[in-house]
Formats: sequence, C-alpha cells, structure tokens
Amino acid sequence: MARALREVRRFLGATPRGETPRAPAEFARAAAAAVWIARGYYLASAYLLATAFAWRDAGDPADPLWPVRLLRALTGGGWMDESAAITAASSLAALGATLAPGFLPFRLAVFLALFLGGALANSHGAINHGAHAWIFAAFALLFLPASAGRGKPMPRADAMRCLAAFVLAQALLLLSYSLSGFWKVAVSRLDLFAPDGLVRVALGRAMQDTGPIPPLLPAFASLGPATQALYLALVYVQLLALFALFRPHLQRPFGVALILFHFGSDWLLDVPFHQNVLLLGLFLVLSPLAPRRFSWTGLAQSLPVLGAPFRAFAGRAAARDGGTTWLVYDGECPFCSNYARLLDARRAVGELTLVDARAGGPLVAELRRLGHDPDAGMALKLDGRWRLGPDALRALARRSRRRGPVSLANRLLFGPPGAARRWYPLLRLARRAALRAKGAGPLR
Repeated sequence: MARALREVRRFLGATPRGETPRAPAEFARAAAAAVWIARGYYLASAYLLATAFAWRDAGDPADPLWPVRLLRALTGGGWMDESAAITAASSLAALGATLAPGFLPFRLAVFLALFLGGALANSHGAINHGAHAWIFAAFALLFLPASAGRGKPMPRADAMRCLAAFVLAQALLLLSYSLSGFWKVAVSRLDLFAPDGLVRVALGRAMQDTGPIPPLLPAFASLGPATQALYLALVYVQLLALFALFRPHLQRPFGVALILFHFGSDWLLDVPFHQNVLLLGLFLVLSPLAPRRFSWTGLAQSLPVLGAPFRAFAGRAAARDGGTTWLVYDGECPFCSNYARLLDARRAVGELTLVDARAGGPLVAELRRLGHDPDAGMALKLDGRWRLGPDALRALARRSRRRGPVSLANRLLFGPPGAARRWYPLLRLARRAALRAKGAGPLR
C-alpha cells in the first residue's frame, strides 16, 4: 500500500530533472505574494458585486427559490431598496477585504454575497455556471490567516496556512476545468477525433443561437485539420488541468492556454467567461508557486503522459554524467570560495568539480533555465539533480565519508537534520557583508 501511494505521489507530482525543494524563505515570499493576489481578487469582487452581481438584475423575485424567500423574510418588502442596500454593503465588504484581507468578517460577507447572488442568478429554472469558479475562490480564501496583509512577515505556520488557502483556490479552479474536459470526452466520444470535430461543435452552437453568427467562425471553420489540432490540445489541457496543482511548471502555461480558450469561445461561440479569465490570471499566471523563470525543458518534462519521453531522456543524460558532482558557488565570496576549495583540496566529498557562477557557463545557464537564481546561494548537482542552499550543504556533509578534520567538521556542522537550515541564514548574512566590503555586486 505504501509503495502504491508513493507511485501515485510520484506520478502526480512528476518534476523536471534538477528541480529542488523550496527553501523556507521562498515559502515566506510566496505567501506574501499570495496575499497580494487575494487583494486583487477582492478588489475585482467589489466591482463584480456592484455590477455583474447587481441584485436589481436578478429579476422579479416572485415565487423564488429559498435565498430570496429567506432574504424577504429577514428584511420584509421593498425589493429594489433591499437590492441597493445589499449591493452597497457587499461592495464595501469587498473593499474592506482588499485593505484588510486577514479580517474574517469582510471575507465571510463577500462569500455570502457572492453565494446568494449566484443562487439568485440560478433561480426560476435558469442554470448559469459562469460565476461558480469565482464563488469557489471566495470560499477558499476564507481560510486565510488573521495575520495576512498586516504589513509584517507572517509566522511560518501562518505563511503555510496562507499558501494552503491559495492552493485550495487553485484546486477548485483546476478541478472545474478537469470536469469540463471529462464532459467533453464523454459527450464527444469518437467524434472527438473526427477531422472536423471542433467545427461541428461551433456550428451546432451557432445554429442553436438566434443571434448573429460570430464573425470569426467562418474563417476558423475553413482551417480544417488545424482547428481540430487546437481542439485536441484544448481537451488535453482541460482534462489534465488538475495536474498543474502538483506540477508548478505547468501553472503559467496552462493558465495562458485556458485564457486563450476563453477568448476563443467568446469570439467563436459567443460564450464569454470574463470572470474566469481574471481568475486564471490571478491564481495560475501570477502564481507565486510557479518557477520564477519559464523553462521549455521544465514544461516538457512536467507534461502529464506526453512528458514521459522527455523525463526518460533527461534520466539517460544524467546517467551519462557518470555520477559527477558539480558545486556552483560565488567566486567573489571569500567564505563560499574557501569552503569549496577546501572541500576539493582535501577530497572531503570525493570527486568534486567547482564552477564559479560569476564565470558563467552551461551549468549556470542550466540553473537559470530551471528557474533558480545562482545569487540565492550555492548549488550542487549530484546524481543528475540540483540541490540549493542548505540542501546543498547537507548533501555535501552527508557525502563526507573520508577521515580528517575537514570532513568531520562538515558532518558535524551541516549533517544533522535541520542543522544546515539553521546555519544557512547566518552564512548568507556573512556573504552579503563580505561582498559589500569587497565592493562586489550580486550575481547577474
């Protein structure tokens, strides 16, 4: 059972060769960025609550579903006055959540207003799922910690809670797209692979609509097989969208692909999902959990199913390296350079190839392609995988098998669990001070 769970975890979270775990400081920065994304969400919610979710557009509430009955039981008659008051109060609550995202009453008021507005929009037999994803995000952000947005660093536990709320919002959004992909496959069946599958869908939608034919539809239908290739790519992205939750390299590309899908559905089928475009931009394209730098290699290796050949090729390339160990360090930092040369001179960790990050080269370029900043600290390439900062120090310490004072000190200082992470912030401060004293700038 444990092995099966490991295999499932490996399949869901398959990462490119060279991917490394995030350092604690990176999680703190990601949590702070998630708070700003939540602010953007609530600012947009203030606009939506005042316009798209306007209660006066809900229609005549005669014989409505339970939300309207409950509302009228609480407030009495005078629907237009009630709608204006609710619109103003919910918009103000959303503005309050923008300024103070950690204040739960504001977030709860926004969620209830969106939930009730969505229920009203679906009353009287009308079914419209256009607002559901926005409501799901409001529910997920209810779990933000109280310390979010207070202008000072959050405690580690609160930072993780903040990221958990952000990931929950991503999960609900991506799940909705995966379900949509499953629906397309279930309905289309073998027609999905017909040369004109997308053209059939577009023309069928146009014939059902009494409005004018979208202007781009005839030109798009004439493209033939190219349109079907785009349709299959769309179904692939939608069906496997949930994988982007576990593979950060996919978040921005999948977000962009789904945004383009919504623009296409608007221009070709007259089916607008403007709110989802904004959600995808906030929670996927701007995701603080995605790599800082885009990498075609990382994208190819992260793709579900299609990425298997790329991962296998990267594995064979790593095997051809013959187990060579490379250490990338800052040659201008006296602590980094002396530590690296001492390890190399005493053969404390076996065969070790030193690379000065300031001199550049293919290894430094590889680090940058994978989205890592060489200025963040040492980087160790061991058995085809990269380890950064404290993880690099601990890996070096654990490989110190030779006798001698250097190997012994390396094992004692950085070998125990958590020791490297406790020492590393002090080492980074010492590095910054040494570079400032020498007049050397950061790595570029």
